[in-house]
Amino acid sequence: MPVSAYPKELTDAYWKKVESRLKVSNTGVGQTLRNLEKLYKDFVTKVDAFEKAGTDAAGTKKAVTALTKALDATETTLMAHYQKLKGKGRSFDKDPEMKVLDRYMKAVSGISHDAAGIITGSDAGQAVKRYNDRLKMWAGFINKPG
Repeated sequence: MPVSAYPKELTDAYWKKVESRLKVSNTGVGQTLRNLEKLYKDFVTKVDAFEKAGTDAAGTKKAVTALTKALDATETTLMAHYQKLKGKGRSFDKDPEMKVLDRYMKAVSGISHDAAGIITGSDAGQAVKRYNDRLKMWAGFINKPG
């Protein structure tokens, strides 16, 4: 089973819509998402080769590590922006857009954890299936209403 395509929720174009709803710009998140999208292509290639061969000969561990570092950088940037908005009096309880930002942070963290799980399991096919299922769940979580 091939690795799922890069989720649209983590594209710069999608993030720009989120920024627009938050009434902010220049958060730095878009740059981290562009970097993430570039790394994801290598991640898919390496993980697909890993699943077929069952070995790390294709550099899967390196690709997974690079992806998880990029996801962590995105989460850090999101957190800094979240704290900045919170410092301006925006409240998670009263501001639906703050909830979206919170869901982004949780999803990015979850995807990072799930990507790392691909190389720790003994069954590559099962690990990829689990990753794909969880990626779909996290993308849906970002879009969750309210």
